[in-house]
Amino acid sequence: MAGNPSSLRSLNRWPLYRRVGGRAFAWILWLGLGLTLCALLATLMQLYGARSDNKTIDALERREDIVVVEQASPEVSFARLRFLAAVGRLDEALPWVERLAAQALVQDGTVASEKSTDIAVWSLYNMGNARLRQALELLGSTRTEEAPSLVRLAKEYYVRALRLDASFWDARYNLDIASRLVRDLPPAEVSEEDESPEKPKRLWTDLPGLPKGLP
Repeated sequence: MAGNPSSLRSLNRWPLYRRVGGRAFAWILWLGLGLTLCALLATLMQLYGARSDNKTIDALERREDIVVVEQASPEVSFARLRFLAAVGRLDEALPWVERLAAQALVQDGTVASEKSTDIAVWSLYNMGNARLRQALELLGSTRTEEAPSLVRLAKEYYVRALRLDASFWDARYNLDIASRLVRDLPPAEVSEEDESPEKPKRLWTDLPGLPKGLP
């Protein structure tokens, strides 16, 4: 008894279809496995990097002079900046603060991510504090002629921080302190741009220690 020709053709095609489909399914499985392994490897690398960064940050916080490469994460770069500022190596800290500040702005001048902005703000704020601390130390010594330039530098850093975050109250507070310090300096030590028509009272009697917000 002869079979239906169309049914025979379907049966003859089925093994080939099954083989092609099986191969495609195997390729999909291998592809999925490869992508999963890549994702797992990337996660492990991130975890390792985060652990390494945390160790470096902890060491810098303990005042250990750890070498940090320029390509380090923003968090590690900020920790290096804080270390250099804390030990008074401000000339070495300059490239770090400028690099972190630049990361807060994209090419068209708009503000970048919130994380980058926060780190930039705190970097500028810490550098301003370091300069203001230097000025206060000089004003307590015989080298008062160097203090005005340091106070002006501190003001510039506070202003830059406030441009990125106008709500940063600590920077605004220290900017006010720095402005009053400049106005209180003897006339011979103040440049024309810092002169004020008002004659302020002596500020030193109002400052028992460092301005609020300084580390």
